[in-house]
Amino acid sequence: MAQEIERARELLTSLIRDKVLAANDATKAYEAWVSSGDESPFSRFLVDLFPDRGEAIRGVLRLQAVTGMPFPERFTFERFEDLLVGQLGIEAGMVSPKLLQTVRAVQDKKVKENKLRRLDDLLPRAGFDPKMLTMLYGHLRERVLICKGCLGRFPRQEMGAFAIECPRCDYNMLADALEPSDVKLLSDEQRSMLMASSEAVMETVSIQERQLRREEREKKGSDKAAGGILVGLLAVLGGVVVVIGLLLNRDKPRPIVKKTSPNRTRKTTDVGKTDDGGSSDKQGLSLAEVRTQDLELYKRGAFSELLELWQKVEVQSGESAADVKQAQDSRIRRLEQLLELKKQVEALAAQLSTDPQKELELARLLGQQEVPVNVPPFDRFSKQLQALRQQREERLREAAKQRYAEVLKQTSADAWIRRNRHVKRQPALMGVPFGGRRVDGVRVLEVREDGYEVQTPTGEAQSLEWGDQPVLDLRVMQAAAEPGQASDQLEVLRRALIARNPVVAGQAMEKVPGQLSLATLIARAPTSVLPSPRGDGTYWVRYPTDWSPADFEPDRGSRVSSDGGKLLLSGNPCRVVSRPLPANAPDRKEKSSLVYAEVTLAESVPGLNFALRLVGKGTEKSYVARWGGGRWSLELSLGSGRNKLKSGPLRSDGKQARLSYDGREVTLALDGFPVFTKATTARVEEVGFAIGASEDLRIETLELVGTLAPERNAAAERRFRNRVHQEVDAISIQAGGGGKRYEFPVLSAEDPQALAVFGSARIEQLNAAKQALLSDEPGSAASKLDALIAEAPSFAAAHYYRAYLSLLRSDPCQALSALNKALEIDQGFVEARALRGLAYAMASRGDLAETDLSRASSLRPDLASLYLAQAWIELANADLSERPTGAIASHPIRVAQGLANGDPLILRQGRALISLERLARSLPTRESSETHLVLARGSLDSVENLLGFLDHTLRKEIEPHLPRLSDDEAGRFVRVAVLPNEYSRLVGDDRRAAYVHGMNLVILAEPILEPTRDLLRALTRAHLVQRLGPVPAWLEEGTCETLLRRVTRRPDADLVDLLKDNQRIKSEDLAALLDADREVLAESPLLRAQAWALVDGLLPKGHLKNLMRKVAEGTPLDAQGSGIDIQALPERYRSWVRRLKRPKK
Repeated sequence: MAQEIERARELLTSLIRDKVLAANDATKAYEAWVSSGDESPFSRFLVDLFPDRGEAIRGVLRLQAVTGMPFPERFTFERFEDLLVGQLGIEAGMVSPKLLQTVRAVQDKKVKENKLRRLDDLLPRAGFDPKMLTMLYGHLRERVLICKGCLGRFPRQEMGAFAIECPRCDYNMLADALEPSDVKLLSDEQRSMLMASSEAVMETVSIQERQLRREEREKKGSDKAAGGILVGLLAVLGGVVVVIGLLLNRDKPRPIVKKTSPNRTRKTTDVGKTDDGGSSDKQGLSLAEVRTQDLELYKRGAFSELLELWQKVEVQSGESAADVKQAQDSRIRRLEQLLELKKQVEALAAQLSTDPQKELELARLLGQQEVPVNVPPFDRFSKQLQALRQQREERLREAAKQRYAEVLKQTSADAWIRRNRHVKRQPALMGVPFGGRRVDGVRVLEVREDGYEVQTPTGEAQSLEWGDQPVLDLRVMQAAAEPGQASDQLEVLRRALIARNPVVAGQAMEKVPGQLSLATLIARAPTSVLPSPRGDGTYWVRYPTDWSPADFEPDRGSRVSSDGGKLLLSGNPCRVVSRPLPANAPDRKEKSSLVYAEVTLAESVPGLNFALRLVGKGTEKSYVARWGGGRWSLELSLGSGRNKLKSGPLRSDGKQARLSYDGREVTLALDGFPVFTKATTARVEEVGFAIGASEDLRIETLELVGTLAPERNAAAERRFRNRVHQEVDAISIQAGGGGKRYEFPVLSAEDPQALAVFGSARIEQLNAAKQALLSDEPGSAASKLDALIAEAPSFAAAHYYRAYLSLLRSDPCQALSALNKALEIDQGFVEARALRGLAYAMASRGDLAETDLSRASSLRPDLASLYLAQAWIELANADLSERPTGAIASHPIRVAQGLANGDPLILRQGRALISLERLARSLPTRESSETHLVLARGSLDSVENLLGFLDHTLRKEIEPHLPRLSDDEAGRFVRVAVLPNEYSRLVGDDRRAAYVHGMNLVILAEPILEPTRDLLRALTRAHLVQRLGPVPAWLEEGTCETLLRRVTRRPDADLVDLLKDNQRIKSEDLAALLDADREVLAESPLLRAQAWALVDGLLPKGHLKNLMRKVAEGTPLDAQGSGIDIQALPERYRSWVRRLKRPKK
């Protein structure tokens, strides 16, 4: 108890210091706790007494637990868990203290940058075994339960999932089910030390102390740790944590933590007397007797039974009547409240199936602080709500896939009916790869969009989906396609590319309106051949002979080509090595389990050699067969030399050779006859071959058969096929759109249970803002959303629509700031992730967009923003000269329109994308790798003159004043277009040049050969976007004005006048400036002037470079993320403006 009193005093000091509690309230609470004799921790007493300040009290407890840790408020729980893992590792002698110190220093450095790097990421990079690290994490979690509220540590008694309240802070601790950690990886000594150190995880000592303990233990030959000196380098987690012996199993009895009413105080009285002077004999139940049963009954949800017990409580000898009465009344009120809540919850739950609106009401009711969601029956209804949400999410994902598929089908249903009629008139297919062999007489019974059905000569019918057997897919599609139908040839092209057949792909490409770099695209495939299943669990690969496979690697001086349907290997000598394919080791117990390579030659030539390559982890064995001149030999090569195993006379012409390995022995067969078998073993993770000769060699067939493992390439294969589909779909363009009234779909963050924490008024505010967006009232929508976010900053859907509005205004940087906040609130907000991918794509950061787009598309392929982003990325990277008009923008836009017909963002961005693509194609362009400019329109002389002028302006006037961020900046160019008069509206009546954010293009109304402010501003903005990506409005505007002042040698007189007339600025106004979007700055000359003052006068140049680096890394710079000391700027601002001189006008 003395230790708990000491901890209570320390906690009080921190609470008063951090202004969580007033000093008077804190003192009274402490006195009440001491006088009550309550056995629960003081922190729990405080949380019960001040429930509205529970989270603040927990926050203080967390900081107390990590005293001494740098930036303790950042990633507290994760770093705390890492410290415990490191403590376990040191105690068990598995982790070097020096290594842990080094890794912790790296972690602290990343935390300073507001980034988290866990030990399971850092230690393996330093050479620590990842399996051992996984075992340490698993052992910690199976032995200790850590409270996320206060970082208290408690012994875990079971491996199953359960929930319980923290005895220290009343936090609902949820424990997931665990699998036993794999401690068998350790030696007996290490395992013993680890088990012994599990209890020590409750005690915190520094790394140096643990090293001293280890050394002392080794000297004495004992497992006991000696007392060391606490150095304190990592003596965080301050204080000694009381190990409360909770049995965290709901189904097993466990010690009762006595919990008293927070307002109860216990007074000392004479035995047999009440504090009012009367006497009392023992009647009914005593307070202590009821409390003994209270917790167990409460945990079971037996509120009625518990209420009856409390109603029987009477004052006993030595008890204060007032205290007993107060405790009894308080508990009875709480139990009556719980019974009423139970009644309401049961009533709502009974109506869930008939009235969906009741789900919102039930979620709100269960979300109240008074409802103990871990106690029956509330826990059951809480789980019911969770199950409802999970089921709804599953249905939504399935519906999304179906909806996306239906949109793709809308333009191709009739085509498949026609193809099905055509294929039925075709003769049977000959030489079809089927069942691991080539089969003649295969008939196609039906083709459809999702697959086809074929029949073998034996009458066996088999239904396949497109993609199951790509080589067979191609033969079927060739039979179904009509030569004169471009759409059919597009499907042939698609299947030929997936089958890696450049010959058929090239023939199909000649019949469609478009161009693809077929060789480049096929080279993206993980392998140049696809294994075909044989039906017995093994696979068969026949390498093509009509063209040279992309993953053949000829030796220097050798060349691979196709010659009359045969593979020609030329050179003197000549040799080629195949890229190995993933494979499983043959099963030694199964005779049919083997892997072999076989080659059939057109003719025998001198110096023939053929090798089977068995590649394992860090090892490779090659069995090399050589034959010719009437003899053969088999050699083993391990890379450093050759070992001849056997040789003998050649009794055939040697046109066919096979090398096989079955897990027990390797066998060489020539012309179908085994000539030698050698017992051997080998690790097999990949298998390949090599073939060569002393002169040119013609190969008829080349095969790999056996226990191949194509599933290991599944992810790479999926990416390759997705790329093929994207490229082919981009060629097939059809119009989309429609006239139905559009309504925003319900977001995942607008799920009834997600909205339960917000009142009806907040939801109505959001709906009003959405209607303003649909009614083309962006100003009204912005004011409504900003007000809503100020009142409810945790409303993820509000941040989403604020970002949506910013994208409508072509301000991706402001959108990114809002979307980052939405995803911080809800990591599973898939629509926000997709929209962030679009924002990155609009800001020319396709590298950052790809990650978000990939994650979002895997869950919700029906989100229209995915396809707008795809169009932006394709347009930024594609060579327009190789693609037909509309091929890039129109197809994804057509898909987006089909998915969100009438969406304002889809309509506006769709028009911009199609216009940009057509504009880029309609004007002659000229590229210069030296100047990084793309110019359009004008005579050759005017283009040359403008090219030289812009190059000089960009290189000599703009670039020197911007900090260089990386070595690859020279590879980026600024796009400039000189447009006909009908496009002058894009520039504006009062300007001759402008940078259009939504189009990533500098627009000139006419060739300009003088450094006008408009031109310099447009070029600077374009240069910033090309170098950095999404630039905040204040940084872009301030940088433009700064460069203009330096280039023109004078500041803008109007801006200087504005600053002189407004020499005072508040820190909150500066914060608003950092958060302002482009529209706000465009309407306020004073804000633009202040942005210039911020960049040119107030920020140190090193800080400005760091800010630009953050932007280049994809970090939006709002008031919170910029790292600018806003509180210190007003005085510096005033001083800088005073020194500013007014230029002569």
